[in-house]
Amino acid sequence: MEDGINLIPTSDSEPTNAYMVQHITQGLAKQWVGQWWDPEGELILSDIYPRYISYLGLEAISPSLSDLAVYTDFLEIETLGRLTAKSELEASNKGALLIRSFEGVLTRDGVRRAVKLFLKHLWGVADETDYFDLSEMVAGNYTWGDMVNVLVGFMNNDGIPVVKASIANGTHFAFRQEPFRKPDKEVQKEDDESSLWLIPLSFTENHQNSRPQITWLTPHENVTFAAGSTGECILVNPDATGYHRTLYDDPNIFNRIQNFLEQNHEAIQPLTRARLLADYFAFAEQDYCPYSTALNLTTYMSRETNLVVWTAFLDKFTKVYARFLSHPEYPKLQHYLLPKVDLLLTETEELSAESIDLELFRAKLLLVGCRFQIQHVGEINPPYCQTWSSNLFHSWRNSADGASPLNYIFPQTLRPILECSIVATGGKEAFDFLFKKYQELKANSESYYGILSSLACVQETSVIEHLLQKTLQPISTGGFGSKDGWYVINFMIDTPMPNGRAQILPFISSNFDQVVEKIGDGYSSIIPQLLRYLADYLSTTKQKQEIEDFVSMHQDKIMNTTDTSSHLNEAFAAMDSNIQWMNAYSQDILNWLDKYNI
Repeated sequence: MEDGINLIPTSDSEPTNAYMVQHITQGLAKQWVGQWWDPEGELILSDIYPRYISYLGLEAISPSLSDLAVYTDFLEIETLGRLTAKSELEASNKGALLIRSFEGVLTRDGVRRAVKLFLKHLWGVADETDYFDLSEMVAGNYTWGDMVNVLVGFMNNDGIPVVKASIANGTHFAFRQEPFRKPDKEVQKEDDESSLWLIPLSFTENHQNSRPQITWLTPHENVTFAAGSTGECILVNPDATGYHRTLYDDPNIFNRIQNFLEQNHEAIQPLTRARLLADYFAFAEQDYCPYSTALNLTTYMSRETNLVVWTAFLDKFTKVYARFLSHPEYPKLQHYLLPKVDLLLTETEELSAESIDLELFRAKLLLVGCRFQIQHVGEINPPYCQTWSSNLFHSWRNSADGASPLNYIFPQTLRPILECSIVATGGKEAFDFLFKKYQELKANSESYYGILSSLACVQETSVIEHLLQKTLQPISTGGFGSKDGWYVINFMIDTPMPNGRAQILPFISSNFDQVVEKIGDGYSSIIPQLLRYLADYLSTTKQKQEIEDFVSMHQDKIMNTTDTSSHLNEAFAAMDSNIQWMNAYSQDILNWLDKYNI
């Protein structure tokens, strides 16, 4: 019971309704309360039903973790299409996110009422009397009862809207909505009312703490105008509660926001900063704007210390990063990202024990700093991850009982990448140490496969050659187990460390028969499979030509089967797709990096 509003159905014949309430309120609880991290790795937010029902009375004990729950959920729902069935709503947080979107235009009491009306509407038990006490007007000419229409509209339409903000004239802003484009989906016509939404839209000027102004976009009035100081900096969706993306269709507005981030980014809420980054990288992916526009929003990131903002940035930027892993211009992306990461890791090192938020923030940066590190030999100040992993290795090697210091790393999700970094930066000595650990471990254990993936991170040419030769040797003579050579080569293909991947094709070509016999158990179909996995990382015409030359050279030895043809066709299709992406976007990205890295 919340302020006289019973959110739990009273009828014994409606058990599904109660189950649905639990899922919706659970989603809302996570958004206002966060995931409630526990140092032991257990979530304190339990399955106790009353705790979910009282979500609106709870305060967020950790603002950044609460923001992270909202941000993560928002990305998850973008993969969902039309949402009409109760079972689909129960399995997602879309209903919770939609309800939360009203927090920008309603009081929390209003949100409670909207929850009740929405649930009754879904169950077909709402009647006109439910709206009699909700006739007061809110946010323009709409009542609380109209919240149901907003929710139903989002349930009946695919995807989410993009709101385009521009300057109409010297005294008014213009806001227009359209469906956000999705890959492999036909874009509906903008004048098709069935594809549009009823959207409560909030905005502020100069990012002050004053109450946001509210306007509305409707399916039949797709453009709305709002009076404002058009020479000032406007921010749409300032609380990041709106269920839409925002595109600033006027370069003057965008440039003011970019300048504001550079000068005083903390004046904008962290979740809103995260949404800006997520939206603009998504716009670049769908050709609403060039990647350089999205990158312009990231130049201040060396001063950003918020977990959710870095999560938003890295979720999007590492997708771009990954496309360049085997590209000759890959170092430009390293030199852009890694100095920011190293600077923040250094500045926060002494503060890491002060809060769980900061520990998780540092863990996020370490995952990136170690995955995409540049190894520097003999430098006075080597990269942060190289120094840290080197210290861990020496501590592990010199431990009297052989216990790994990685056993005590928090969170434990860092362990695989730190073991990888130890091998990548420690040369032959670290490789031999970890290989001995591999020999001591029992096959099929989690640690066993973790060590295998770490061994694939070697970067020195001579050590890579040493590792690849071991894949051809039996375990009795110091090589790998029967299937482990296959795993190591696959891990080497997938690792973000580029040097090993570059040596795989020459190694297979020089040792074709042995690779087929030892790694493929005598079946040459193993070769097209490896080429298919490798092709995901090849993005130049030169690399494609090398694959074509390899296939031509060994054509007589490759089994001509349906699977073989399928793997090869998929490999060339993947390379063509990567090359096409590079032709479309890489020059814009590289030009921006050249300008920024000067």
